Amino acid sequence: NSMLDPAVIWKRILRVVSDALAVWRPAALAAVNRLSFQGQQTLAGLRSYSLLAFDLLVDADGTVWLLEVNPKPALHAQSSSLKAVFPVQFAVKGALLSDLFSVLGLPLQNGGIE
Repeated sequence: NSMLDPAVIWKRILRVVSDALAVWRPAALAAVNRLSFQGQQTLAGLRSYSLLAFDLLVDADGTVWLLEVNPKPALHAQSSSLKAVFPVQFAVKGALLSDLFSVLGLPLQNGGIE
């Protein structure tokens, strides 16, 4: 069934996330513009990043549904019992943070660049 082909599903996921970001972008730019009008120095060299968590559902027909977007996703182990129950979630978060820090150019090791 081509409806459940992983490549098709990923394209649908990318479309949903892209559409959500297109809706969010004007509000994010407006927030930056508000800062520039509040007596802040020029923001030309300023770089800011937002980590968003997209909660998606893929139904039996292969339709991708956006459930919510979390502007401040939890990236910590809330308790040892949760970590024991959901080990994959914490492995994914660790890899996500590693990738995020790489994009931002943060050091590979605590205390300096390798």
